[in-house]
Amino acid sequence: MPQKLRIGLDIDDTLLNSVDTVTGMNNELYGTTLTRDDWFNVTPEAFVHWQLKDGPAISDRVHELIMHKDYMSRVAAIKDAKEVLERLVVEGHELFAVTSRPDYIRGQTVQELELCFPRVFKDETLFMINAFSADPAVARATKYDVAHQLELTHFIDDLLLHANAVSDGGIKTILFSDNYLWNQGAEHEGVVRLGSWKDIGAYLDGEANR
Repeated sequence: MPQKLRIGLDIDDTLLNSVDTVTGMNNELYGTTLTRDDWFNVTPEAFVHWQLKDGPAISDRVHELIMHKDYMSRVAAIKDAKEVLERLVVEGHELFAVTSRPDYIRGQTVQELELCFPRVFKDETLFMINAFSADPAVARATKYDVAHQLELTHFIDDLLLHANAVSDGGIKTILFSDNYLWNQGAEHEGVVRLGSWKDIGAYLDGEANR
């Protein structure tokens, strides 16, 4: 009988096309010519592309655009993610959204997930680690911490740093790699690099039937 998996999933650029949505809106609203390659790039060249002075200013702009009135009508699920997640839920696997986003946009995040993945996640299965919060009083966690707290069997992220850290803790980890410049590099043992949600679905099927 197939085993039931407990799967943690990053949100931005693993489940939702956040980079493409944010950069597209920034280009339209501020006259920039941003591409995916400007994401997670903190070089002076990237600051010029953003027309902003530094990394914190870029972070503020990203949060501004995520909260923009037009964002919800433009953000969408990554290709095939919705179909794969809906099937996993039907098969009885447990899904948890684990995001670096700060708590103050929790309500917005809940709405995005319900819009793009109806009835897949619940409020109690969404975990915000506050990685980008500017408030020093806010409690922060790591995805490694949350993954172990939830006793996950598998974890999926698009950021190499998170994937390697969770994998080092003994949890099987998928690095979602849709030609993202920011996740190039050497993945640790235990990290599987997959480039589509169809491939992820097939891999998880194999894991459940081991």
